[in-house]
Parts: sequence; structure tokens; C-alpha cells
Amino acid sequence: MKMVAHVVATGLAAFIIYTAWPGSSLFSWHPACMALAFICLMFEGLLVFNRESSLFSNVSHSSKILTHQLMNIGAFIFALIGFLVIYYNKNLNNKNHFTTWHGTLGLATVCYVPLQMMGGAIAKYPALRNILKMKLSTIKLYHATSGSIVLTLASCTLLTAFYSSWFTQQVGDIIWWICFACLAVIPMIGLNQITSAYLPRSCRKPAAEGKAEENSGTNKIKKRTTKAKQT
Repeated sequence: MKMVAHVVATGLAAFIIYTAWPGSSLFSWHPACMALAFICLMFEGLLVFNRESSLFSNVSHSSKILTHQLMNIGAFIFALIGFLVIYYNKNLNNKNHFTTWHGTLGLATVCYVPLQMMGGAIAKYPALRNILKMKLSTIKLYHATSGSIVLTLASCTLLTAFYSSWFTQQVGDIIWWICFACLAVIPMIGLNQITSAYLPRSCRKPAAEGKAEENSGTNKIKKRTTKAKQT
């Protein structure tokens, strides 16, 4: 089961790249770059920290952070290339920009990724944390929550791409549903990883505070009882 996530992600990305056949046209670079960016690099960068599926389970935490950082930088570079390609291609064909859900979500995703990367940089470098005067645990929680937003945006963008005339003309119904199933698995794994790693931590603190207040109240009652008996 450890390799399922990697097989699904790399298999889907490889299929989209094969279907696009980069170099066959200017447009072909758009789906190829986006698949490589969001399905392969970004998702694999997230899996670096996965306890069950990580390919880097035996390396140090600092090495995992560096690998995560490099993969996401690569994802942003390829996403930016894919975005510029489709923008230029539409200009050549005198087509309007961002008239579909796919285009609008794609724009939002590409614009959001640099903000997410900034959050990662703040979490990694103490000098940046000192400027904001925020605790590392708080920044990590915000960064992880923001990462779930990026993953959701990217998944929705890819899903709307599956409904495009280009993709539906390239694949049959059975292949389409297989791709859909693979795409559904990716955010499920990613969001489960984020919530299981950070949500319990955020819930522990209030629970611990409640228990401390309960113990404090109990101790006060005991003290009053003892004082009454002594009197």
C-alpha cells in the first residue's frame, strides 16, 4: 500500500503528458507542464512528510524540508510555464482569457502558490519568523492549512480540465472515469495527511487547558474541605 499514492500520481501525470504529447503543438505544453507541476511535483512534495507513503522516511527532517521546498519550487516553475503558454496561445488565436471555471481556478491556483511558498520560507527560516514574532508551531499550522487550500484549488482546476473539449476528445468514457478516480484519490490522501498531522495537535491544547481548569477547580474544593475540617 505504500506505493499506491505514488503510482496513482505519477501514472496520471504520465498519461496526461503522453496524451498531450509535448511539442506536437504550442498548446500541448500547457497540460504537460500543469500535470508535471501539480500532480507529480507538488503532490510528491507533500508526500515527503507522509508517515506511510514517504520515499524519504529514512532521511533527516531537515533533508525532508529541503526536498519538499525544491519540489514545490519546481512545481511553481512548471505551473508558471504552463500558464504563460496557454495565455500566449490564446492571444495568438484571438481568444478571451479566464472565461471558464478552468481558467479562473487556474489563475487563482497559480497566484496562490507563491503565497504558500512564502509561508514555507517563514516556517523554515528563523529570521523571518522573528520579524513576524510568531511561534513556529503556529506558522506550521497556518502553512499546512494553506497547503490544503492549494491542493483543493489545484484538484478543482484539473477536474474542470477533464471536462474540456480537448481532453474529452482525446479519451473515451472508461479512461475518463479512471482519470477522474485517480484525481479524486490525490486530494483525499493529501488532505488526510494534513488533518491527521495538524488537527489533533490543535485539538489537544484546548482539551489540555480544559483538564487543567478541571484539576484546578478540584484542588480548590479539596482545600476548602480541608480548611473546614480543621476549623
